[in-house]
Amino acid sequence: MKELLAVLRNRNIALLLSGRLVSAVGDYIYYIALSVAIYKYSGGASFYVGVFWVARLVPSLILGPFAGALADRIGYRRAMLTADLGRMVLVALLALVLRRSDWVIIFPLALGVTSLSSLFRPANVGLIPTLVRSKDERLAANAATLEINSIALVAGSALGGLGAGAGLTTLLLLIDAATFAVSAGTLLLIHAEPSRRRPTQQPAAAEEPDELPPGIIAGVLLLARRPLLVFAAFVMILPELASGAIVVWILPYADHSLHLGSAGVGYLYAALGIGTAVGGLAAAVVGSNIRLDYLLAASVALGGVALILFGVWAVAIPALLSILVMGIAETTEYAAYQTLLQQAVPETMIGQASGTMESLFFNVMLIGNVVSGLLVAWLGLTLSIVGLGVLELVATAFAWWKLRLDTADQPDAAVLARIPAFATLPLDVREWAVRRMVREQFPAGTVVVRQGDPGDKFYAMASGTAEVDVSIDGQTKTR
Repeated sequence: MKELLAVLRNRNIALLLSGRLVSAVGDYIYYIALSVAIYKYSGGASFYVGVFWVARLVPSLILGPFAGALADRIGYRRAMLTADLGRMVLVALLALVLRRSDWVIIFPLALGVTSLSSLFRPANVGLIPTLVRSKDERLAANAATLEINSIALVAGSALGGLGAGAGLTTLLLLIDAATFAVSAGTLLLIHAEPSRRRPTQQPAAAEEPDELPPGIIAGVLLLARRPLLVFAAFVMILPELASGAIVVWILPYADHSLHLGSAGVGYLYAALGIGTAVGGLAAAVVGSNIRLDYLLAASVALGGVALILFGVWAVAIPALLSILVMGIAETTEYAAYQTLLQQAVPETMIGQASGTMESLFFNVMLIGNVVSGLLVAWLGLTLSIVGLGVLELVATAFAWWKLRLDTADQPDAAVLARIPAFATLPLDVREWAVRRMVREQFPAGTVVVRQGDPGDKFYAMASGTAEVDVSIDGQTKTR
């Protein structure tokens, strides 16, 4: 809890969260206003509403690694400012030109807005580590950001629904454009503390070889070289698949399994929203007392158990409690994942790593949308839900075993701090050194290095003993 309070007292983080709250409310207003406008202007053709939502996803599916790399290159705050001002112009333009006779203009402008959002999101993930005062506050800051989004979902959906129902599409779009201006204003007021401008970022960035190809391949290689991020990607694939499928399954589940009709959809989404709000607070409080890989694995496993119960216990109150727990697990796992990414990747490369992971997750969610109907036709609704929950547990157990195997005997930053040469170095420098270390084993009696050899390596002993023979003035001394 102290980390969360420290984050909320941080002026820069408070400004970031304020801007995110306002602009996220505008995002939900925008989605609802345009969905209703398309439905009305197309003569009630829900197909075009679906096209709008697909158009909203396409840039995120493709542009993530490129947008993230661009954010790394131009700087995270500048990337976010560019995205906010660009979206402000596009949404304001849409508000001015949108008419019933030419409503199809929505689609190209919506593509532009989403493309800029693909730049904003990884930049936001990259900016947070530069604003917090200590590494321990990263999780709390990420959790607070997710909490803000949960609040915005409720507020923005309510305002958007009321305004769209009253036919105020133009006004809603202008409000959304104004929220981007507010977000840009808060970003302009953010100033990194002098203590955060460390010279350690340059060697961290040099960790990656210059010959890496640009774009998706570079992003994948950046992640693949880090066992913790491979673990995070593996354990989160099935929860993302389930998220895409649940969107499709929730209506037949509420109607046929719970017998609550269409109103049941609202109840289930309300419980999910409450869970995501609680999850942000839970991640900030619990996460300060548990390792991030443990927290990620536990939250995914908790979500899997809740999904199984959601499938087998099709009674209103247990179902609502199950989906509430799923919301808690989802927010907690996202907070843990983002913090793991921020710690595992050099600060100057967080954007590309985050954008690559985001593209992966969006693609998996889209697959979940597509295969959900096929699964129900093949297995039935109950078995499909339960099966996905079981697979989440199995995948988490396998990924955990693989992570332990890949990182066996690997030192960490805390271990390096016990070595005098590293004891006084900042934490992120020690983390950088750990990422570059290679384990070597030597049989008894092996000469590892001779006096006078070029100093091209630094050895830190993880286990065993060694003798050092030093020749001074013709005399050899053993230490």
